[in-house]
Amino acid sequence: MSSAVAGSGLASLTSTRFTYFLTVPFAVLSIGALSRFNEPHLHRADDPKPLRGQIATTYRTIIKPGQLRHIIITTVLCALLLQMLLEFGPLWLVALAAPAFLYGPQWAGLMSAVGLGGMLAGPAIRRPAIVMGTVIAVMLGSALALTTGDDPIVVITAQVLSPLLLVAVSTVLTRQLHDQIPSALRAGVTSGVGTLTWIGFLPLAIAFGLLSKHSGIDGAAWLLVATTAATGASLLRLAAARHTATAAHTTQPLPSPAPVDLVQARN
Repeated sequence: MSSAVAGSGLASLTSTRFTYFLTVPFAVLSIGALSRFNEPHLHRADDPKPLRGQIATTYRTIIKPGQLRHIIITTVLCALLLQMLLEFGPLWLVALAAPAFLYGPQWAGLMSAVGLGGMLAGPAIRRPAIVMGTVIAVMLGSALALTTGDDPIVVITAQVLSPLLLVAVSTVLTRQLHDQIPSALRAGVTSGVGTLTWIGFLPLAIAFGLLSKHSGIDGAAWLLVATTAATGASLLRLAAARHTATAAHTTQPLPSPAPVDLVQARN
C-alpha cells in the first residue's frame, strides 16, 4: 500500500517514466533475495511418482461428479472475476482521465482488499446464509456501478469492495476444497484450479478487449456483471447444497441404545 501511494505521488510530481525506472533497484534486490532461498526437501522424502500418473489422478479428481467439482467451478469463477478486476481496473481511471495520483490509492486499495479479505472469512463460515446473500448483493451492486461510473472515487470504491468480498469467499472455498481431498492430492488439485482459471481468463480477456473497443469501458463492464451474476448463482447453489446436506445429517434418527442387562447393571 505504501509503495503504491508513494509511486503515484512520484508519478504526479515527476513522470511515469522516472517512476518506472525507480522499480529497477527493487527488482535487483528481489533477485538477490531469491538467490539465497533454500528449497525445502521434505516433499522429497517419499518416492517420486511418474508425472503422467500424477496428472491423471489430478484430472480424475477434478472432473469427478459431486460437491468437489461444484466447489472447483465456484472457485474458478471467483478467481476469474478477481483477475479481471485486478488486470482491467486501471482502465476505468484512464477512461475518466483521472489524475496520476489516484492510481496509487486505487492499487493500494486492491492490494489491501486481497489481504484484508481473509479476515472476513470467519463470519462467512459462522453465518453462511446471511453473509452469502449480503456478499452477492454488494458484489452485484459494485459491478453495476462500473457500468455507469463517472466519478473516480465511486469507481475505486466499487473496485475495492468486490475483491475484498471475493477473497473472503475464496478463503472459505479453499477450506472446503482442502477438506474434500487427501493431502497427497491437494497441491495437484490446487494447481489444476489455477490452470483452469488462466484457461478461462484468456477468452474473457479477449471479449473484454473487444467490448471495450466497440462499446467503451462502460459497455465492457457488463461482462463483469455477467461474471458476477454467474459467480453469485454458483455460490447460492453451493450454499443450498451444503445446507441440505447439513439438515439431512442433523435430522437422522439417533441409534437405539443397546439393551442393558439389569442384573449385570446392579453388579
